[in-house]
Amino acid sequence: MPHQENISTKIIRNTTFNMYGYIIGIVSNLVMTPYILHWIGIERYGLLAVIGALTGYFGLFELGMGASVVKYSAEYFALNDHKKVNQVINSALVFYLVLAIIIGIVAFFFLKPVLGLFRIPAALYHEAYIVFMIGLLKQCKIGRAHV
Repeated sequence: MPHQENISTKIIRNTTFNMYGYIIGIVSNLVMTPYILHWIGIERYGLLAVIGALTGYFGLFELGMGASVVKYSAEYFALNDHKKVNQVINSALVFYLVLAIIIGIVAFFFLKPVLGLFRIPAALYHEAYIVFMIGLLKQCKIGRAHV
């Protein structure tokens, strides 16, 4: 008979690994920040930080869809209900596509005025525009295997 872990052991192990993930993220940010600053400079790093913060707000429009997709696709997969798994994944793909289109349209009309609020130097304006668009695409899960 195979050995089964009790639930408290699983919770402790999973919590520990989750904590390690956060610690690795913090340490890597602390180590990489001076390196990035050295190579791209303070102005570009500030631009990256502001755009990262702004595009991060667009992640709120996801409304927890990613977690729902993981939960329900795993649940239906465990029940061997492949039709429901496909429905969950297809629904998520349609949701993300519609979200990406809406955010793309909004960005097309409002990105230049929003960037204008930050008094970005003319030499960096084009870079800021491109980085902002890439950040939006990242938030829309385009090109990222999330589901």
